Amino acid sequence: MIIKENKSQTSTVIKQREKITKILFADIVRYRNGYLSLRQLKETVLFFAVELAKVTKNLKNYIYIFFLTIRDIYRLSPGLGLVLNGVMFYLIIRRTFLRPLFWIMKNFILPPFLCGIRHVELSRVRRSLKQSPDGINVLCLIPKVVVGGSEKVMLDIVNGLKLHNYHFHLFAAQGEKNDWCLNFLKKFDNIVMLKEMLIYDQYAIEKYLDYLKSLIKTLNVEIILISNTLMAYTSLPQIKAEFPNIKIVDLLHAKHLLPASDKMLWAVPYVDQRVCISREVKVNMEEKYRLNKINECYLQRLIVIYNGNDMTKFQRQNSLIEKFKAQYAIAKDIKIISFIGRLHPEKRPSLFVDIAKHILTRYSSNNIMFVMAGGGEELQLVKELIHTYGIENNFILTGMINSDHVQELLADTYALLIVSEREGLPLIMVEAMSMNIPVISTDVGATREVITHGVNGFLVHSQDNIVENVASLLIQLLTSTETYQRISQNSRQALLEKFSLENMINQYIELFDSVRASVGLTAMESN
Repeated sequence: MIIKENKSQTSTVIKQREKITKILFADIVRYRNGYLSLRQLKETVLFFAVELAKVTKNLKNYIYIFFLTIRDIYRLSPGLGLVLNGVMFYLIIRRTFLRPLFWIMKNFILPPFLCGIRHVELSRVRRSLKQSPDGINVLCLIPKVVVGGSEKVMLDIVNGLKLHNYHFHLFAAQGEKNDWCLNFLKKFDNIVMLKEMLIYDQYAIEKYLDYLKSLIKTLNVEIILISNTLMAYTSLPQIKAEFPNIKIVDLLHAKHLLPASDKMLWAVPYVDQRVCISREVKVNMEEKYRLNKINECYLQRLIVIYNGNDMTKFQRQNSLIEKFKAQYAIAKDIKIISFIGRLHPEKRPSLFVDIAKHILTRYSSNNIMFVMAGGGEELQLVKELIHTYGIENNFILTGMINSDHVQELLADTYALLIVSEREGLPLIMVEAMSMNIPVISTDVGATREVITHGVNGFLVHSQDNIVENVASLLIQLLTSTETYQRISQNSRQALLEKFSLENMINQYIELFDSVRASVGLTAMESN
């Protein structure tokens, strides 16, 4: 293909061509001399095509510059010129025909088609829902079904309030499939689960909103309970506009999570009550409100309800002692140091392995065993680290275990370590202390609202010398019977009033009853 240069083209177009082809020709020369791979050259060609599209204002200039470039490449390498000629033809076709076609598909053909599919899905969902003839209907919104602290809080709320004429329904995406999650799902009257978490785009928002409206109407929902799901917050303006009498309650589990961030302050007027699971979270939210000049009336909507623990279930029981040790063939005199939780980066499970290695170099390895219970993305990293350190004989990885097995493990645990970089208020910490197990934890989140350092547990800085500091405290517990007994005896006593499950449930009953009777400002009235 031969193109004669059109002398009527402006000097501006020529300058554009020179600028964007400079890198291309340099890399072609490098490729011919063996300094660049074909794959790298392809990336350069793609960069050239993209940049060319940016600097040319119309298709005519685009074709003109491209053909000039091909002509010069033919002079350097006929083979490369031929290849680029094919690329040129494809890009012109895509820009001329395919892009407008895709635009038409996206804006005119797909929307009604997807809307029709969604209508069929919603009809099927409505037919499958079980109606509650009496009682108060609460719709729970979470991102997806997984094993986690926030899901455990939701489960406790559902279990506690179902006995008081409340009916709970769940809307979420599918997540993990394990015994805990299956038991979690059984507690709800109705479950509507999307096959996967929705990508946050306009279509997904519309789909989520359609589902939400349908569930509210069909189930006669009076209260929406939100926990950590962005889609739910995004839907609030439309939900409040269409259902002005519905009440919104959300759970704020930690100050570093999205619902408690500055980005979500726009949602404040739409939430009727915000439950902070610690005083730290509440103080943090009050500061954000004041700094951002949020109407002071919304400060009254922030309340603290601590996550409760079943003090009857989680206590020292002789029937549980040595069950875990027997299952894993651990000798009775072995002291177990436990990590219980998700093997997730913010939990820093590899740091637990580092601490174990440090302990085993300073303390006899014959009567100590480190147990990690949980699954997650860092499991393989943990396994490799244990192997690298050569401490396999002092480690047990149980994988994910259910609540009953957690109890059995805690009953045989000598001390619990929490080494997280970030936390809200760790439920496993409260459960362990309820069973008189000393806890050593990083001083993050609301841990200091549970642990008084040196009285009923130990706190260490989350970054500075954490391995040495935790190891020193653990060795103190291992070698000093007096220290161990004192911390152990104080652990449970500090929790009985503030963190009992009964107290938590009573507070949520009072909260739901009051929010249903309240008449709050609308979003428009508050501005």
